[in-house]
Amino acid sequence: MKIKLHELTISGDVFPHSEGEEDQFYELSALVLDELFTSQPREVEVTEGSILLGSVLASKNVFGVLENVSLFPFQPRHRYSSGDVTSVVSESLTIALLKDVFKVDLRKVVPGRTAKFVGAFTDLYVPPESLGELERVFDGRRALFVEIRGSATGRGMYEKAEKAFRTLEAVRYPRAFGMVSFVTRGSIGLVYVR
Repeated sequence: MKIKLHELTISGDVFPHSEGEEDQFYELSALVLDELFTSQPREVEVTEGSILLGSVLASKNVFGVLENVSLFPFQPRHRYSSGDVTSVVSESLTIALLKDVFKVDLRKVVPGRTAKFVGAFTDLYVPPESLGELERVFDGRRALFVEIRGSATGRGMYEKAEKAFRTLEAVRYPRAFGMVSFVTRGSIGLVYVR
């Protein structure tokens, strides 16, 4: 499956890390999201096998993942996709992207969405030794925390971005890398946070 991949690298220092500055998160997240999806995408490819493997690491079991993935970019805007389906499609595509494009070793990746009840945690944790080609993207080798957000309609993406960056910064700052994946119709946007 071919995917348009938008990429943006930012410093984690752009986000507020002290009390009294939290109200800036929404504006900064919106700016980052706008910048991301106005960037020139590159076309990448993920395999069906990797998408299925990604669905195993996803937070929920959904019947017909491949069918839902193939229909996701082409659904009419008015068609409703359940949150579970959108989440699993987003997670499956992001994990497949990590495996096929960045050669991340999935054997040590820890899915975290189902463990979020214990407090702030991200959707995926990638240990430093499993980064694959992401080492070049981040120019180093540290743990990577990944947040994944998706929307079939594009509605609510600014709010999702704010929540994703808040969670990511609470967990990763200051000693780890972060990545937020935004899955929308026909494209994926990755924000690399150093």
